[in-house]
Amino acid sequence: MTLTRLDQLEQAIASLPPEKQAEILAQAIVTAKIVTEMQRPKMTRANTTSELLSNWLKKKSNETERAYVNDITHFAQWMLGGKPHLDELELTEVMVEDCDRYLSWLLELEADKLITRATVRRRIASLKSFLKYAQDTGFAQFNAASKTKMPKARKTAEERVLSVGDVGAMLNEAKKAVKVAETELVKQQATRDWLLIKLLYIGAFRVGEISTLTWEQITVTQTGNGCIKVVGKGDKQRKVIIPANHLIHLQSSRLSKIPKEPVFKSREGGKAICDRTIRRIVVKYAKLAKLDRIPSPHWLRHSHATHALKNQAPIKVTTNTLGHASASTLLDNYVHVGEEESSSFFVNAD
Repeated sequence: MTLTRLDQLEQAIASLPPEKQAEILAQAIVTAKIVTEMQRPKMTRANTTSELLSNWLKKKSNETERAYVNDITHFAQWMLGGKPHLDELELTEVMVEDCDRYLSWLLELEADKLITRATVRRRIASLKSFLKYAQDTGFAQFNAASKTKMPKARKTAEERVLSVGDVGAMLNEAKKAVKVAETELVKQQATRDWLLIKLLYIGAFRVGEISTLTWEQITVTQTGNGCIKVVGKGDKQRKVIIPANHLIHLQSSRLSKIPKEPVFKSREGGKAICDRTIRRIVVKYAKLAKLDRIPSPHWLRHSHATHALKNQAPIKVTTNTLGHASASTLLDNYVHVGEEESSSFFVNAD
């Protein structure tokens, strides 16, 4: 009788010492678990990467959706080169080495000051989350980014705070542009820029919250102040109250009674202003104001928080305005100690 390879394997294992047999059995169990995991049934009808991404983004806010789409598209462009369609990115072909090399490339861009550490972290977090979703739904067998180490955050908020004078100088330049406008169209655009910069600062809004803002999100409180409802990071809704005089300026710029119309329109076709245009507007007036540092729109949010706290605004109120989950986030990022500030001035040993 001829023994099969399986019979021969069984006899070989049987001839081994008990402890060696136990070791082989343990290895076999681990292997079986891995194989079972790899054979996870598919739980989604998505057949392409874009379909899977669409499913993943359901019920997320517009701002969150835009950020995720941009991040995954960015990874696809790095992985494949050029500007490929998202469906050309085969998730089953993304390996651990690819994710690690992508992180290294992002860190090189950061070293060259082309992107910030926050951008690096967000793009890696987006990739990790999307590949995890692909694995959880059975679309992919594994999450190649699960072992990619998230770089530590850099606390640079202090470096991105404008002085009260800098903010005032930007607003003065924007207001000056309104006064010298030679045509009604140019005046409308200059007014838009002035109100946009002002709202970014007084309301501590994020760029995405401003670009998607419509008139139906703005109401008047019983005391005449403005109440602006927005959906921020993590799909969290919040209300930002702005002083009545700022509300009046904002309402005076309204040209239509359509509730869903954008508050800030682009020059072409009356569509909502895009994030990139908002950034260009802030940079434009920062240069006109001859600031030493050229800020991004988010600097105005940082500046709001820092200035409000320095002016004794209650921490809870400021936390709610910015939409942070806890006061600790606010204190860690926006409370800065000056070179000549010390708690020694608040005690008395005389």
